[in-house]
Amino acid sequence: MRAHARCCTSIYPTDRPIDAPNERPSNHCANQRATPVCVYRTKVAVVVLGKRLLPSGNATATLEVRMQRAIVVFHELKAEVLVVSGGRVETGGAEYSHATPFPSEAEVMRRLAEAGGVPAGAIVKEELAMNTIENALNVRDLAEELGLGVLHIVTSEYHVERSRSVFAAVFRSRPNVALEFHGHESPISEVERQKEEQVERFMLEKLPVHLRQYTNNR
Repeated sequence: MRAHARCCTSIYPTDRPIDAPNERPSNHCANQRATPVCVYRTKVAVVVLGKRLLPSGNATATLEVRMQRAIVVFHELKAEVLVVSGGRVETGGAEYSHATPFPSEAEVMRRLAEAGGVPAGAIVKEELAMNTIENALNVRDLAEELGLGVLHIVTSEYHVERSRSVFAAVFRSRPNVALEFHGHESPISEVERQKEEQVERFMLEKLPVHLRQYTNNR
């Protein structure tokens, strides 16, 4: 793996990670045990998980930093697709006075991505997810539809553990897709960080129940 991968964690469907971020062997069985796992790696994508917007409809500082990190990863990997995943969690507050509907997280991330030099044609919006499990389920459907073989998932550092657990469970039925996680530092206070970490611990405890509720319907 290249140097940029040292700060992230990986879940690969084979015993041997790919040698380069955009390696695309076709019809390649890397695992030669009794039941080999055949890997059909095609497109490399960066996936950015959403974050609740401000009442004004703008990105929070955390989401802006997340997009900056995702844009760097996209360019470093020479990825072909940037998936921005996040629905319309808020409906806007008194600060939102635009005539247009309150934007989805994905739409705000799309604007930031284009401003950061990502080609418009490379950006795919997923605007229905309202939480991390829905992020994973909807991205799984997109991965199959678009032929995505390697997903580099970008989120806050305190959210990586739960994201990894969720995506690993959801993608268990898609063993040909490799998952790699990139955590970024969030520009929040220590008090806010402790609060976020507390929420993550609680959500991890409840994760088996939440996963059953969702996956039984998918």
